[in-house]
Amino acid sequence: MLSGIIPEIPKIREALNRETSFFHLIETALQREITDIFGEGGTNKINFDGIGEIKLPFFSMGQINTTHLFGIDELIIFAFYLANKRNYKKVADIGANIGLHSIILRKLGYQVSSFEPDPRHCAQFSENMEANLINDGFALNQVAVSNKVGDIDFTRVIGNTTGSHITGAKGAYGDLEKFSVSCVPFNEILRQHDLVKADVEGHEAVLVSSTNIADWANADLLLEIGSQENANKIYDHLNTIGVSIYSQKIGWRKVGSERDLPKNHREGSVYISTRKEMNWS
Repeated sequence: MLSGIIPEIPKIREALNRETSFFHLIETALQREITDIFGEGGTNKINFDGIGEIKLPFFSMGQINTTHLFGIDELIIFAFYLANKRNYKKVADIGANIGLHSIILRKLGYQVSSFEPDPRHCAQFSENMEANLINDGFALNQVAVSNKVGDIDFTRVIGNTTGSHITGAKGAYGDLEKFSVSCVPFNEILRQHDLVKADVEGHEAVLVSSTNIADWANADLLLEIGSQENANKIYDHLNTIGVSIYSQKIGWRKVGSERDLPKNHREGSVYISTRKEMNWS
């Protein structure tokens, strides 16, 4: 089921939000297969229809590991990449983690710029690219992304490094390590790419609020939102400058109010664009 689901997702996308029983049915059906393939002792590879073979050696990030990177929300994003491989050329993967999105994007023929501040994740990212025989067409930038140039404090969450974040962007818990990382501005990345995927752990309102309408002239954004406060700020800013939001929470329809936006990653992602609709073909 897992290997063949990605090309089918556009046909059922409106039902794939966490408020539907259908979503949970699909999620449960996929979970055992994902664990068998990508858990410790699994083959750690799959041939996705429409994409090709993907190898992802088991890697622990505290309480989270590689089996958690293939959830239905991620598969939906992969389906969007597949459906739009002729509509975009240059993609930025912000919060690239250990590289799964970047690998999928490169397998589909996109030129990819990846941004990841954690050196441990960057080391595994490079190993994963090598495992997938990807040696060109991408650039790994070991930097954070914010609204400025320079250095910024970063907090690594030892028990779940997928939750590591720019210091102050979200609440921190458990054992932490703090260190300084280089930072580049979001609006410049937006201007240099056709499509941007961003998972920035609570820093998303800072990124979006740093943009003006000109920044969105040729770029679209796939974004996770981490809190109601961030959702409200993003809605207000984009509404003011005239940029549309499409939300997984409401079947990828256009957002009409703050209530339509996800307030955490468990409610899915949003697509931000000046386009009149979200393209799935």
